[in-house]
Amino acid sequence: MIRYILIFMNIQESFGKIVRSIREAKGMSIDDLADAAGLHYTYVSDVERGRRNITLKTIHALASGLKVHPSRLLTTGDDKFVEGMAILGSLNQKNLDMATEILKILVRQEPRSG
Repeated sequence: MIRYILIFMNIQESFGKIVRSIREAKGMSIDDLADAAGLHYTYVSDVERGRRNITLKTIHALASGLKVHPSRLLTTGDDKFVEGMAILGSLNQKNLDMATEILKILVRQEPRSG
């Protein structure tokens, strides 16, 4: 039973980190996100710290406030990946196109293993 509680807590914490990462990449404060999502700022703060058991309705509200698809909030992975995706998601189309071209150059220059 304790094992399942710990796994659930890790899910809540991971979700909160993803929300925080996207919010910060978009230059939003907790108050900004709370207003955009129609939630109280203390609730958003608790979500980001992994202290709230959220519903699908809350996931949708947060995604709407962040202007991302709800699935972006459920993507797991390491923090650098999540941070990178949040940064890319916050770019306008012109800068996103430029970042994509830069990433393509970096991938071509990456040494191949094997």
